[in-house]
Amino acid sequence: PFFSGGGYCSEATSFVLGLRELTGRVQAVHHGDSYRQKYVDGLDENTYAIMYDISMRTRLPPQSSIVVCHSEPGAWHPSRYPTSKCPPDGAMYTVGRTMFETDRLPEGWEARINKLNETWVPTEFHRRVFEEGGVEGSRIHVIGEPVDTDF
Repeated sequence: PFFSGGGYCSEATSFVLGLRELTGRVQAVHHGDSYRQKYVDGLDENTYAIMYDISMRTRLPPQSSIVVCHSEPGAWHPSRYPTSKCPPDGAMYTVGRTMFETDRLPEGWEARINKLNETWVPTEFHRRVFEEGGVEGSRIHVIGEPVDTDF
């Protein structure tokens, strides 16, 4: 969702910028949400340059990569609507980053989530809702939302 301007977008962008700073090797693929040119045009020059680099120039092989599908599970392969394929075939390790702001999961999410190696949710509330919705508890990890301290 890197170029959509929504909530998943801002969180995913913060994650990849932090990971790039730590590791130097991150690839981003726009996934799940619609592309919004107005949002992209509003990015500051530095963020735009980094996002361009990690989405257009960087290519990491899925077979030796940790792939994070940062979207709602309906976008995960096989997706319920047209979007890029996440996770790609042959990915070494697959992670879903998602959330849902209600007390139960949409139908079918548990099956999609349980196909990945692990899923990151932002709060203990989400962990409880996902477990009660049929997601294997060992797959769920609470990882808080990133905060841009330079904003």
